[in-house]
Amino acid sequence: MVSINSVTDHLHMLINLSPSISLKDFISAVKSKSSTWLKQDSRTTMFTSWCKGYYACTVSPSMMQKTIKYIESQTEHHRLVYFDTEIMTMCQHLGLTFHPDDMR
Repeated sequence: MVSINSVTDHLHMLINLSPSISLKDFISAVKSKSSTWLKQDSRTTMFTSWCKGYYACTVSPSMMQKTIKYIESQTEHHRLVYFDTEIMTMCQHLGLTFHPDDMR
């Protein structure tokens, strides 16, 4: 784990994933282990479950520090921009189809 930060409805992680571990398996393990903890922690009483999907991208070594700063600034960033709006805008910009049901 290089960097991690969460806000109310999602989290950002920057990881250095070994080629021997699939991203799908890594995300499944994170969701499984953290679900148990989040459901038992009194500070996260609103948590019920993770959504079925996830978003992942690669980051070049030259963008690592910028990405870490982006992750660290999520609390402030999401005071101004809602997560679903950000994802929808990103999908439109990249020519991808936004599937709102994946966010639930």
